[in-house]
Amino acid sequence: SPVAAMADLQAWCGAPANSNRCQLKILPGTYDLGATALVMKPFVTVTGSGPYTTRLRGTGGMNPTSPSLALVFGADDAELRSLTIEAASPADAAIVNDDEAGSALYKDVLVVARQLPAAILNRQSSPVFEDVAIDADRTGMRNERATPSLTDVTITVSNTAAASPGEGMS
Repeated sequence: SPVAAMADLQAWCGAPANSNRCQLKILPGTYDLGATALVMKPFVTVTGSGPYTTRLRGTGGMNPTSPSLALVFGADDAELRSLTIEAASPADAAIVNDDEAGSALYKDVLVVARQLPAAILNRQSSPVFEDVAIDADRTGMRNERATPSLTDVTITVSNTAAASPGEGMS
């Protein structure tokens, strides 16, 4: 499990640092995280085998430093690459970047969010998104005092109820 591997980071990588970057490679497949969260760590890159071959899915879990529920919590100097994140209620978002996720990088990632307030929630952070596709049924990306960098990002909002229309970014 990617969550278990991240929890055992010291055993397989030592102390991650700028001079000792670690890579967690996730093989093809669908990994059901259930009600837990993948909490990224500084100087760790999590790499899948492609957004249509490696999927992390679940309903989200907690991070002790965040008031939100999410499937993935970003971290400063961390990277998430080449996979799909699929999250559903009761999570607040599929991905949450709080202030400690200042320079998180997301590249070649597909984010699918169903019945969530937002697919991605950026709060007081400046994450970088490159080649990211977001498919949400409410809000694609919500920014609260955040300044994300977006390159080749597409946001699709579908299946919205007439009483509460969705939005790409807020």
